Amino acid sequence: MLFGALLGAAYAILLPPLQAPDEFTHFYRAYGISEGSCVAPTLTSIPLSLQAMTAAFPLNVEQERRIDPAYILTFARMPLDQSRRSGVMNEAANMYSCVPYLPSALAIGAGRIAGTPPAGLLYLSRMANLLAYLILVYLALRQLPGFQIPLLSLALLPMALNQAASASWDGIAFATAFLLCAYIIRLAWDPAIASLRRNHRWTLTGLIILAGLCKADAWLVPLLVLIPASKFRTPREKWIVVTGSIGLALIVIAGWNFVNRQDMVRWVEHVRDGRQIYLSENFSFLLHHPWILFDTFLRTWAAQGRDFAAQFVGRLGWMAVVLPSWTTWAYLLLLVFAALTDTSQIRLTTGQRLLCLTIVAIAVTSVFVGMWSAETTRAHRDSVLHGSGYIAGVQGRYFIPFAFPLLLALSNTRLRVGRRWLLAVAALIILSVNAVALKRIHSTYYVSADMGPYENKLVRRAGPAPEDTKIFLVRGGTRHWIIFGSWVEKHGYRWDDLQIISPEQFNAIPEGKAIIEQ
Repeated sequence: MLFGALLGAAYAILLPPLQAPDEFTHFYRAYGISEGSCVAPTLTSIPLSLQAMTAAFPLNVEQERRIDPAYILTFARMPLDQSRRSGVMNEAANMYSCVPYLPSALAIGAGRIAGTPPAGLLYLSRMANLLAYLILVYLALRQLPGFQIPLLSLALLPMALNQAASASWDGIAFATAFLLCAYIIRLAWDPAIASLRRNHRWTLTGLIILAGLCKADAWLVPLLVLIPASKFRTPREKWIVVTGSIGLALIVIAGWNFVNRQDMVRWVEHVRDGRQIYLSENFSFLLHHPWILFDTFLRTWAAQGRDFAAQFVGRLGWMAVVLPSWTTWAYLLLLVFAALTDTSQIRLTTGQRLLCLTIVAIAVTSVFVGMWSAETTRAHRDSVLHGSGYIAGVQGRYFIPFAFPLLLALSNTRLRVGRRWLLAVAALIILSVNAVALKRIHSTYYVSADMGPYENKLVRRAGPAPEDTKIFLVRGGTRHWIIFGSWVEKHGYRWDDLQIISPEQFNAIPEGKAIIEQ
């Protein structure tokens, strides 16, 4: 887990602010929870300084400019000033339970009390999520009676670590899934557990409740079928426990949606009015045209399967950091190789393998059904009806919580490799691929030496002419006239940093579009 801590900290520090997928929405949600709003209000009250940081680091910031690390430090010096704030809509993140946001919210709450600047709150949030992720993964590894290297390799995916070290709650969802799977495997194969006792049942209940509050992890509950009937008083009791556990997961999910029904309604209205997405119509289409949708499902996999694999391993940022293809295949081969060779105590029957594959298939299908319902516009639905188009919005990282049962289904006890050799190979690939990912993050987002000394700097031309009073921002190798002076401090720049340069130096920088924002 030392690898995880070091690599995770590197991701948390190196990825620019708010550049993980949907990070700003999760950050706002955690901030609201830190002030006591488990069920979010219509408008989340956010300090203007945090909103200024969000404006300064918009999604896909790399398409707009490269970042000077000194620019990030401006938000580490800016006062938080909690008295100046306004309400923001945050419909997508407000749907989610407050439970997986608790590590981030607690860190933000402590930071608010200490008067931590905006950037400091974000990095506290990232580090808290990373710590919670590592603790849950460690507990999962401790539960397993074997098969630790596949789980460790899965947990140290660049995509998993990147999300775990962000303000998003994806890492908590991943780790919760790993822990639930690991505990069920322990109950099924640990020889020290001859029968399920009260403490096992209470622990299992707690994990199921946690899973029900973490996205789609509840799909993993049917893995309880793997536990032999001999560990229950009667076979009938086993099926009562399995059925009751599935029912508990569904009750938890339904219960949160009921408690949070106003935010759910606001989200439905948001996607309907803002994006012309009608959930009821999309779901009706699914019921009336299942075979058309199944054909679209297959067409999506055929066209985007390679992208899903790349995103599963690590397409970082807002899908902006693309890793070399060899890293994707090397890591996938590591997962398969580890699954085939790292087990001695866990022996699955053919029926148990089919159960694991069925659960994975249902979970993956649920992702596609959910994205079909939440991302498909009327126009796109019509194109699908006529045999074209794909299911939009699906990303490879959505499959990480369900990957462990798939690896379990591949396991066997016939192929054996020395554990030290397997661990050495895994460490080599994990470190190599993550090192490449971190290097790609740096080259994607940050200023390099060949961009010139004035990148991300405020400049004006030396001289007495009226034109010489204009202030420009240099970014991406071009200078942009700042029309409104209010833009400067709003976006974290300081007038003290303005550089007056010679006409020759000034004219050598190509002029780009003016910045018209206030």
